[in-house]
Parts: sequence; structure tokens; C-alpha cells
Amino acid sequence: MAVSRRLMAAGLALAFSTCAGASALRTAAQEESFPKFQQQGERWIGYCVDLFRALERVTPGLTIVGDQQPLPLKRIILEVASGQLDPACGLLDTAERRAMLRYAQPALYEVRYYLAVRKDDRVSVRQWKDVLALGQDNIILVNYGSGAVDRLKQIPGLQLDTLAGSTENNLLKLLAKWGRFFYYREPGLSQALKATKLDKRIRVLPNTMDITTFHLVLNPNLPPEQIRQLEEGLTRLKQDGTLNKLDLQWNQLTQTRH
Repeated sequence: MAVSRRLMAAGLALAFSTCAGASALRTAAQEESFPKFQQQGERWIGYCVDLFRALERVTPGLTIVGDQQPLPLKRIILEVASGQLDPACGLLDTAERRAMLRYAQPALYEVRYYLAVRKDDRVSVRQWKDVLALGQDNIILVNYGSGAVDRLKQIPGLQLDTLAGSTENNLLKLLAKWGRFFYYREPGLSQALKATKLDKRIRVLPNTMDITTFHLVLNPNLPPEQIRQLEEGLTRLKQDGTLNKLDLQWNQLTQTRH
């Protein structure tokens, strides 16, 4: 069923691209990725949908299609790398991804990563050396396929569980004591706790564990002119304040200050 749905999404994106003209760029909505994408009834809304419309507004002739067709993150990355999709919105910069994708500049917005624990766990950590000092059986749950996995693997000694592909599943695993920590980002973590109604049973530790940026990524084989247009469009949106407005609307206003 999932394979059929993804094939249909790819076919619809291709059809939309054909209808919109040769200059249309193909993308997809990323599942499980609030506030980048969020399903509202039959439509997908979010930071990235608004960003695509803003890029079209400041870039004459640009059309971006497919943002109503959802795919999982790993599939999006593979399809952008292979040329089945053209841009993807809001990806973390990792060495593995940089080998396959082109990262457009400027960056879109800043993200901060935190550790969540069960409410009855009185553990307190300020940095990674504190986690390492806890010894064995201090597993960190991380969403499968996320850029955070690659970054955490660069810290020797951390015990990672990356089997669950969704935030909700990892929060449930945390409650079931299959891990001691869940590692996730803001924006996103506060809303996920509220949406799953687990904010009374799980708390977020106050210290920021990592600060990085999310980017628009491109198929590296896009024509240089299209790459130039997209990067010039992003620069205009940064200069006219649109990127800051989108960040405030979708990211900062949805967060709980830890």
C-alpha cells in the first residue's frame, strides 16, 4: 500500500510538472515534519509550502509543484539525489547528504535540539559528556533517517536507537522505557508532545544540545541557471524580511521555551 501511494505521488508530481511547463520544479511534502509540513484536512500547509509560494512570487517564471504529495524523508532525499525531484525544503546539513545533494544558500532558519525524558526521571544533563558519564543503559531514541542520526554518530560512546521512523513512536518507546532520552528539535518537539497528549508525561530538559540550520536542498544536476534563480530568490526573501516572517509564523510561535 505504501509503495503504491509513493508511486502515485511521484506520478502526480510528474503530471503536474508537465502541465505547468518545462520550467516547473518537482518537490514533495515531507511526512512527520511539522512545522515544515502539516496536514490540514485534505491539504498540506506549513513553512515550506509558504516558502515555495514566496519563491514563485519573487522569481518570474518559476513554478514549484508536488508540495501536496507526501513522502517520507529518506525517499525524498533519494529522489532529489536521483533527479526525480528537484528541491526539498528544510534539511539538516550532514556529510552524507552533502555528498548527494546541493545545499542552496542562504540557510532557511535555525533549529535547536533537546533531550526529552519521562516526567518521573529526575536525570539532569547539560552536555554530552554528562550523558556519557551515566554509563550503560542510557539509550537515546532518534528518528530513523533524520539528519540528527549522522551528527550524533560523530560523538563516540553514545548509545543510539534509530529504529522508529516517527516522533510519536519514539515518544511511546520512551514511555515504555525502551530508551532513556528522545532527541528532537525545536521547532517541532513542543507541538509533537501536545499533539500526542504526552506533554504531561514527558518533559524536555532545558539545555540545548545542538544548534544548526535547515536548508533548501537541490538536485546537483539542475541546470546552473535554475540553481542561480533559486539562490537569488532565497537572497531576496532574506533581504525583504520574508524568511524572518515565515520563521516567526511557523517556528518561533509554535515553540515552548524550555
